[in-house]
Amino acid sequence: MTPEDLAQIAAVVTASEQRTAAAAAASEQRTADVIQTAVTASEQRTAAAVAASEQRTADTIQTAVTASEHRTAAAAAASEQRTAEAIQAAVTASERRTADVIQTAVTASERRTADAIQTAVTASEHRTAEAIQTAVTASEQRTGAAIQTAKDQTVEAMRDMQTEILRGLEAFARGNFARMHRLETSDADTNARITALEERVLMLETRPRPPQ
Repeated sequence: MTPEDLAQIAAVVTASEQRTAAAAAASEQRTADVIQTAVTASEQRTAAAVAASEQRTADTIQTAVTASEHRTAAAAAASEQRTAEAIQAAVTASERRTADVIQTAVTASERRTADAIQTAVTASEHRTAEAIQTAVTASEQRTGAAIQTAKDQTVEAMRDMQTEILRGLEAFARGNFARMHRLETSDADTNARITALEERVLMLETRPRPPQ
């Protein structure tokens, strides 16, 4: 072969290699684009699937939470209702027991108060009667003593009056006796009058005293 033929073959081989390289590069580029497109589409589908799954999971969780909240609220309401009914029953029973206890205590207190008042009134009546009896006895004793004192003073005054009267009569009689003594020797009538006077004086002196 001639050099020209070799050059032509080399040029053909070179051109074929270049076309093969270009075709390989283009094929690689198309392959890379297809792969990238497939990967992008797969990623998009995966993201959509994940988003849909997450949405379904969130919806399921929300539904479950809502149902749980409803059930919890219903259970809480029922529990509150039962608790309120139990509290109301306990309060009613406690109020009844408290009312019974209070009524019993009030009744017992009224009885004790009535007994204490009755005892106090009875004791007060006894003390009042004793005090009245003591006061009456003391008043009677003081009245009797005062009456006896007044009586003694009256008797003493009467005796003093009698003594003064007798002393006056004695002085009067002494003078009359002197005059009579002078006259009795001279006149019988005078002697008679003197005798009468002496008798009257004697009667006054010997007259019994009035009872005291």
